[in-house]
Amino acid sequence: MGVMSAATVTTEMCESTQRQIASHNEQLRIANLQLANASNEVDALNAEVAKIGPLELPVAMLEDLQKETKSKLDLATELLAKAGDKKLETLIDDKHKSRPTFDGTDAKKFVLWNFKFKDFVRGKFPHAENVLDGAKIQGNKIGPIEAEAKIEEIQGLGSAG
Repeated sequence: MGVMSAATVTTEMCESTQRQIASHNEQLRIANLQLANASNEVDALNAEVAKIGPLELPVAMLEDLQKETKSKLDLATELLAKAGDKKLETLIDDKHKSRPTFDGTDAKKFVLWNFKFKDFVRGKFPHAENVLDGAKIQGNKIGPIEAEAKIEEIQGLGSAG
């Protein structure tokens, strides 16, 4: 075996270093491609998020609605607790169980009775409001025969003559 000259050793070292640099350059090129792909994916995701819009506003609105609903529910619970077993008086009989009565002695009660009566009748008969309006226009008493004829007319069941 011969002794290697300094030039040969230096040349081999340079070639080895060049191979290492080339290998590192290839690794950097691959990492750069991966980074570019990841950047493109992030850009695509950002574009999708931009289409959806900011989520903070709907979330804040939802939280406000939840707070408002809770406060109204708390108020209703409190009012029901205060009412206890007492019968709560309301203007409208939403179950239409009792026919409102009016004895004609106190004229001040007529407006309320009129409202309750119309509500009661509307709840029982779908075309009752039209019948009541027709009765109001006619001005005189309507018997059962006239009332039935008027109901049939309104429902389109009566004759057109």
